[in-house]
Amino acid sequence: MQTELTQPGDLLEPTGRLAQVGWSRQPQLDCNLENARFYALRSLQRFRLKRWDYYAIFTPHRFFSATIADLGYAGNIFVYTLDFATGDLHEEGLVIPLGRGIVLPRNSTAGDAHFANAHASLDFQLTPAGRCISVSWPNFHDGRGIQADIQLSCPPEHESMTIVIPIGQRRFYSNAKSTACPPRGTCAMAISPKI
Repeated sequence: MQTELTQPGDLLEPTGRLAQVGWSRQPQLDCNLENARFYALRSLQRFRLKRWDYYAIFTPHRFFSATIADLGYAGNIFVYTLDFATGDLHEEGLVIPLGRGIVLPRNSTAGDAHFANAHASLDFQLTPAGRCISVSWPNFHDGRGIQADIQLSCPPEHESMTIVIPIGQRRFYSNAKSTACPPRGTCAMAISPKI
């Protein structure tokens, strides 16, 4: 039987074990990852934690995806785009040593995700109405560049698919996905400006 989580609380106990296991309609648990206990040496914990903020947007004309990820030992920044009419698919990614410059919020319900360097700038901002996704990548697709400014309508009462599951004795997986959030905005590339 699956357990629905209905009360807020911590994700991890002070021992590093999951405080609750199950699913919820909204994120209920505080991601207190400072309590993670994967290794005896506390300084090594960060290399085991994997966190990301990922968006995939489908319209009649285009698929667009942007991600800011911190894998502990490295960061991963990537953007995909597919023009349905032409079949033009392109992806670009950056590997960031030790995730330097990546900012991810402690919880998906509070705070923004951000990364910027000389190659690309990605901002995912939380707003009262949802999320604002901004991407500026001048050399994307052989220097053609991509610029995206998209608002996702996802009010606080919008339900999400949230799960917390153990993997063995010390590891776990926690994920919150919001679906069916209507987009509006622009995604401009030199080859196809239509989103």
